[in-house]
Amino acid sequence: ADITANQIQLAELENILKELQTEIRRAGPKQGPAYNEKVDQYNELFSQYNQLFEQNQDLINEYNNQVVLFNECVASF
Repeated sequence: ADITANQIQLAELENILKELQTEIRRAGPKQGPAYNEKVDQYNELFSQYNQLFEQNQDLINEYNNQVVLFNECVASF
């Protein structure tokens, strides 16, 4: 997995989530199958977003740890 690619995908998911959130807020009756389907779709996408965000944070932390180790190694010379 690539941090930059994940960030691009996160931005795309965020845009879709914003669109869905707007649709949900503008929906007529806040009930019924169509409304519930949008809410379910939003919740599923939000779950995917959170998973990818956590994975990307782990990659960033791993990268930062490698940088620290590299810098410590270089500083010893």
